[in-house]
Amino acid sequence: LRAKRYPDSVGIGHYQIDLHPTTGGDNYIDFATLPFEIPLGALIPRRLKNLIPAAKNIGTTHVTNGCYRLHPIEWNIGEVAGALASQSV
Repeated sequence: LRAKRYPDSVGIGHYQIDLHPTTGGDNYIDFATLPFEIPLGALIPRRLKNLIPAAKNIGTTHVTNGCYRLHPIEWNIGEVAGALASQSV
């Protein structure tokens, strides 16, 4: 059993989904996940040129952002964004 594979994967993440309440109340969500890939496509905007998102602003859903937004994954994404920028010059 594994998470979805991406042909343009630039890294692997493994962190539980960690969602905090957005409207008040006690609806905190925290549960285990499988290791997941970070697709390069999540770092390339569709309607904008000369911008490389990194960290919390990559293309994710609200739920998957519960895994991507944590520091170990952010550091991986930031390193990839830097490498991508250096190759773009």
